Amino acid sequence: MTLIAFSLLPALLLLIYGGLLTTWIHLAHRPDGRVEALAGRAGWVAFALYHVWILALAAAQQQPPIATLGQLAAFLGFLVMASQILVESRMKQRLLVILPLGTVTLLLLLAVAAGVRPQETPEAVRGAGATLHIALSLGGIAMLLGSGVFGAGELILQREIAQRTFGPFFASLPSLEDLRKLRVLTLGLGWLLITVSLGSAMIWMRLFRTDSELVASHLHPMVTLWVVVTALAAAGRFGWLRRSRLAALSVGLAALVMALAVVSVVEFFVGEWL
Repeated sequence: MTLIAFSLLPALLLLIYGGLLTTWIHLAHRPDGRVEALAGRAGWVAFALYHVWILALAAAQQQPPIATLGQLAAFLGFLVMASQILVESRMKQRLLVILPLGTVTLLLLLAVAAGVRPQETPEAVRGAGATLHIALSLGGIAMLLGSGVFGAGELILQREIAQRTFGPFFASLPSLEDLRKLRVLTLGLGWLLITVSLGSAMIWMRLFRTDSELVASHLHPMVTLWVVVTALAAAGRFGWLRRSRLAALSVGLAALVMALAVVSVVEFFVGEWL
């Protein structure tokens, strides 16, 4: 069980998601309805296997998979794929799935490279409060990355329409209105999860009088992210910016999210050991 959870399954999932990514990139250049249908079904099977692995990982170490850098990367990849599977169950994304597949493949590569075997857990991520905060943060990050994916889809379609090229992406993406609704929905859910995560961290610090410099400094990028997400959500809600600008900013926000996530993870798993 331990060998399967910590070694075999992560390597197998990396190969599977790498293969799916390669297949969809190939379909972007040479569309094939039959291959696309097979790739779609394979994606569901891959996600089911991913789900089983996350459960096995948690069972093997008797705690959520957040104990190491590799586990955090793997768990975030799972949440990214879960959000995309939820969307796929309601609407065919087709070639748009290339972006989340690329993200998940990179996160699995990081998980395999960093290792997912449990080590001594940093003090900052121990306890129920820390687990709740991290789980909510990762869920929010997954939603904000999804918002960036749908924003990228909007920009691609807008360019195709403006240039009247009507290439494979035009025929293989949801409508502009559907992409806009998905971008707004995932941005709103991401804002909600980040808000609750930030609030839970502050309550946790208050209740348990946790005033360590490491924990406090971790909240700085979280507050920055919350301010940016709030401003973008408000701009969309009150019509302060054009849709194309909002879509572009959602893509930029996804990049910012990844950068701030890296900063927070480095502080937790590297800063404490230096």
